[in-house]
Amino acid sequence: MILPELNSISLDITSRCNLQCSFCRNKDVLSNKELERNFIVKILDDAFQYESLKRIHFTGGEPTLHPDFIELCRIVKSREKIALSVSSNGYDLSMNLLHDLADLGIDALSISLNGNEGTQNKLTGRQNSYSRLRQNITTINENSISYGIRTTLTPQNIGQMQSIVEFCE
Repeated sequence: MILPELNSISLDITSRCNLQCSFCRNKDVLSNKELERNFIVKILDDAFQYESLKRIHFTGGEPTLHPDFIELCRIVKSREKIALSVSSNGYDLSMNLLHDLADLGIDALSISLNGNEGTQNKLTGRQNSYSRLRQNITTINENSISYGIRTTLTPQNIGQMQSIVEFCE
């Protein structure tokens, strides 16, 4: 079936994740599996056939854990007029990875913040999740990468929206 128009696609390129979020929509299917590079490239090549295509979005699990993540980003950014966005938990964004994303001209990075320090650490299953996220946001800013914060509302963080907004300011 050929679609008459395709504006954007979102690809879960891996199910691997470095956090254990209690609210994760994928927690029952998380494993060490990921889409193979050639399969993703085939999907991208098919999508590139649509002149209407404006955005490719990589997500997962944690998409930055895919062994071919930067190469896949390069493939997308080699196409004119196609924006690249990535959803990340923000935990393992190394300085080198962020430099590579900045050099590629990533259009949008979406990062998860789900509460104050105690809540973020508890919800993600990592005691240093909040501090790592804060540190990585500093590096994101230093690399002038456009990013946004996303929050999953849970009973544990519903009363912390003001502190999340203040964090973002």
